[in-house]
Amino acid sequence: MNWENTITYCTRCKSTIYWDDSGSPQLLQLGNTNVFTCMEAGCRLISMEVPSRCCEMEELDLIRLGLQNIGIDEQDARMLAVKLSRTFAAA
Repeated sequence: MNWENTITYCTRCKSTIYWDDSGSPQLLQLGNTNVFTCMEAGCRLISMEVPSRCCEMEELDLIRLGLQNIGIDEQDARMLAVKLSRTFAAA
């Protein structure tokens, strides 16, 4: 699978990775204590494509809503949208 401009989220350990426009991974959130299980068995990933650059407030809200639609809880989705905007600002 092509991971460019994608966020992957593990439903088991809650680790979250942003894959930039070159396909390089950037850790947004390290998972919980289940991360050790995932290291052995593998993560259960859900994913969502994101724009290669952003973020106006409206875009952040759309990203947050998209993250919630794929199964990420509201608080984590909000935090991840903010972290993603910081990642874009640093690029």
